[in-house]
Amino acid sequence: MIFFIGFLIGLFIAVPVGPISLICVQRTLTKGVKSGFLSGMGSTTADILYAGIAFLGLSAFAKLTLPYMHIFHVFSSVILIVWGIFIFKSHVHTKTTATPTVTYIGDFFSTFFLTISNPLTILFFPAFFSHFSLATKHTLETTVLFLIGILLGSTLWWILLCNATKKLETKIHTYIPLINKIVGLLVALLGGIFLMKSSMLFLH
Repeated sequence: MIFFIGFLIGLFIAVPVGPISLICVQRTLTKGVKSGFLSGMGSTTADILYAGIAFLGLSAFAKLTLPYMHIFHVFSSVILIVWGIFIFKSHVHTKTTATPTVTYIGDFFSTFFLTISNPLTILFFPAFFSHFSLATKHTLETTVLFLIGILLGSTLWWILLCNATKKLETKIHTYIPLINKIVGLLVALLGGIFLMKSSMLFLH
């Protein structure tokens, strides 16, 4: 049962179309399936890390991170804005001087750090666990099963998303520069909205 719950949570946090999904689609179109998939897995790894911490120590985790929510929010918002501008200005046919391995590592850790600095990720798991009383009903075995469930649920989604995007590539190849502009604009816009909300909360 706990594995199935983890699997559903993995899907639930990956499926909504947000900055990470947009970035995965854009990278799949411009750099290939592996780049898009590893970008998604970077985000999933951060989710699993927070889920494990929250599952094993809910109260201490919440008390430790709560005072820094505003800083996390501002940091992740600024990253989104800068990232959106970079995507908007990127050129599809520009060759990279980095090796594929270095590029893939960068794809993975860029979304990992973006997700791990997102206050919504930090708050999601403690809130979910306290609501369903999951954090008080665990053993090492159930913890591992739960985290594996999250991993497989999210992995399934990134595989489906990246492969579906790649199959559509031939039909939309001529529109990739426009897609870069749209995705970059949306990512930067989301970052701006998050930053404005964070500033309003800080002023209050």
